[in-house]
Amino acid sequence: MKKSLIALAVAGMFATPAVADVMIGGQIDIGIANQKGVGTFMEQGALLDHSALKFRIDEELAGGLKAFVFLDAGFNQHGDSANGGRTNSGINGGTADAGTGEVTLDRRSNGGLFSRETYVGLSGDFGSIKFGQQLDPMVLTTAMNTLGVGQFFVARHILAGTGAYAGGGYSTQSGGFFIPNAVQYNSPSFEGWTGTLFATTKSGAEDGAVTQGSAAGGDVYRAVAVSGPIGPVTLNAAYSNRKETYKTYSVGGSMSLSDELKVVLGYVNNKDDGADSVASFNVGVSYALPTGTTLAAQYAKNDADPIDQSIFGLSAVHGLSQSTQVYVIYTRADGFLSSSLGNRGGINEETNSTVTVGIAKTF
Repeated sequence: MKKSLIALAVAGMFATPAVADVMIGGQIDIGIANQKGVGTFMEQGALLDHSALKFRIDEELAGGLKAFVFLDAGFNQHGDSANGGRTNSGINGGTADAGTGEVTLDRRSNGGLFSRETYVGLSGDFGSIKFGQQLDPMVLTTAMNTLGVGQFFVARHILAGTGAYAGGGYSTQSGGFFIPNAVQYNSPSFEGWTGTLFATTKSGAEDGAVTQGSAAGGDVYRAVAVSGPIGPVTLNAAYSNRKETYKTYSVGGSMSLSDELKVVLGYVNNKDDGADSVASFNVGVSYALPTGTTLAAQYAKNDADPIDQSIFGLSAVHGLSQSTQVYVIYTRADGFLSSSLGNRGGINEETNSTVTVGIAKTF
């Protein structure tokens, strides 16, 4: 009887006027990391980048249309809500000193339930359109040109000087991995090619308040992206422009040389307003062993002034099942770049390294 009442209560939470498909899933990735000069700590996301509980609801409409909702609740190794990459709160957030301008990073939870993507949309033969907080196409493109989005990728993204880490974006709204007040259009596939148009509202609101800078024209962000095959190569390219803050473009691709061997290459160029551009590249190779273990090596470097930065990564990932993986990851970073996710904002040593052993589970 109790089980029936609980089932009815859960069904009532997702009651809709029409038949809808409800998906509840997510992922959890936690490991033990040792970072030279820092210590040993619990690390979340070294392989998958984050842990999250995801809700998606799809409803079939007349005329071939589909309505959908997506809610993405990030959490960390303590079970607290985890920031999904916004620049003004959570693990990527911080406070600027009024006198010196120096940013002090805030490592606390941002307190939000759905800290990552939260959007509603419609799809059909025309493609899809979404409204809400969404993943920046520039970040997605840069990720697709690497071999993974965990410990290596986040450091590589900082190195590139894009998104959350460009233009002093800690104090403003339209920055970071996930951008609020956004409209995104995704085209249907044309012979394997897809395109994305992304824009924020001119005077976006945060809890009903006009965001910083909107009185002077808005904290406006625009991005376009394309992806598709050219022979054996899958090409990914994007361009973004955050008004009076920075402009970035990214291009690269991947190619499978055999069923086991894959290579990737990426290039990112970012220019903050009033500053010189920073160019960076990355290259990676992975090989799948018949034992179910995949080995990978990646390297990235930029030409930042006054000191170049680079990161090198090695990983071994073994699949215990289609949804459960164990892994060991080694990263070495130079130029005061952090080699771990647990210290994203940088460290006091020019060179440091991190070894992480963990378990990643999708569900």
